[in-house]
Amino acid sequence: IILLPPGLDFIAGFFGGMLAGARIIPVPLPNPRSKNPFQKLIQTAQSSESKLILSDKKTVTLLNEFFNKMSLPLKSIEL
Repeated sequence: IILLPPGLDFIAGFFGGMLAGARIIPVPLPNPRSKNPFQKLIQTAQSSESKLILSDKKTVTLLNEFFNKMSLPLKSIEL
């Protein structure tokens, strides 16, 4: 899963994943005003059986804290 804002980092992550032979699934950034900002991400990860999320440093920190609290089998890495 790629969780990045539009721009050069997204393009680099997208094509880097393709070159690595990974299945790339872009997901919109969480809406902080939402009751459950990570709901779309979790649903996408579960339905696609994804194990890894590529994102920026700020989002990775938030995701790792959330995944640890929820005991989700997802890992996020920084681009």
